[in-house]
Amino acid sequence: MPIFAAQVLGGGAHTLVFLMASSGVGALAGAVVLAARRSDVVQGLGRRIVLTTALFGAAPTAFSFSKMLWLSMLLLAIAGFGMMQQLASRNTFCRLSWTTKSAGA
Repeated sequence: MPIFAAQVLGGGAHTLVFLMASSGVGALAGAVVLAARRSDVVQGLGRRIVLTTALFGAAPTAFSFSKMLWLSMLLLAIAGFGMMQQLASRNTFCRLSWTTKSAGA
């Protein structure tokens, strides 16, 4: 990321900070959106996992072609959002899908 900030975007330490913060902001937004869901509902999580996995794959790929700071920040925020949604949704799906019998208790 430091090389990308310096050589591709032509920035320095501030540019790197903006890029790193963007992915954190996206991840925070993803966590807030997921936390707003009802905690006992599994319905719709499978679709969310598929869509956010695609987001998490496509956004960094598009970021690698970006030459503009604002676009790079947006794509990293989308990647952070997709990462958080995908990982937390998978965990939630697994936790809510297991029964006491299948968990070994």
